[in-house]
Amino acid sequence: MILAAVRPRISARWLSVSDGVAKIGSMTGPLVAGLLLSRGITIQHMFLTVTVPLFVALFAAVTLMGFYNLHIHRNERTSAANGWPLATQPSPVAE
Repeated sequence: MILAAVRPRISARWLSVSDGVAKIGSMTGPLVAGLLLSRGITIQHMFLTVTVPLFVALFAAVTLMGFYNLHIHRNERTSAANGWPLATQPSPVAE
């Protein structure tokens, strides 16, 4: 539902994709947990197994967001540093 609020233009397709992925996860999650419990893995180890990749993904997302802001929004920061918002920069005058 958050996706629909953020980008209404592309929300129909990706909202359906995210719902499909969530349904697959809701079906396979209990199966995998039951399999791991039957093999003698404790609940604490299961949570640790899930937590480590989540923190790696969090670190990757924050790092990529920093690179994105550094390289993609460089022109916006430069024009703002000059005192002109991006939309109101004066156009060059031909003489």
